[in-house]
Amino acid sequence: MGEEGVQPFSSNGARLSVSCTIACGLLVGGGACSTFSTRTAKDDKNMKRIETVLKTNQETLMSIPGVVGVGIGGSANSPAIVVMLKENTPELKKKLPRQLGGFPVQVDVTGEVTAF
Repeated sequence: MGEEGVQPFSSNGARLSVSCTIACGLLVGGGACSTFSTRTAKDDKNMKRIETVLKTNQETLMSIPGVVGVGIGGSANSPAIVVMLKENTPELKKKLPRQLGGFPVQVDVTGEVTAF
């Protein structure tokens, strides 16, 4: 078991080193122009939990050929694990879980990602 009782997702048991990690630049829990926050203690707890789920599963997700990044998206009251793909193929989508640790997995096709 991983941190806080979170079990890691396994993709054929493969555990390769992470070649690329992308931090989503999404502001969760309020817009950049907002003057007040509507986040609750429950939202904060959800965010800490999804961060743990992502940390536990990041290496395995990144080891799947065609996955170019992972991160957190959605909103504070409805966060999601984001998996970024080089291209959308039925075979690749079959390898991805629909949810991790009780959070939905959102798939985004970004194309090839190059670090600057």
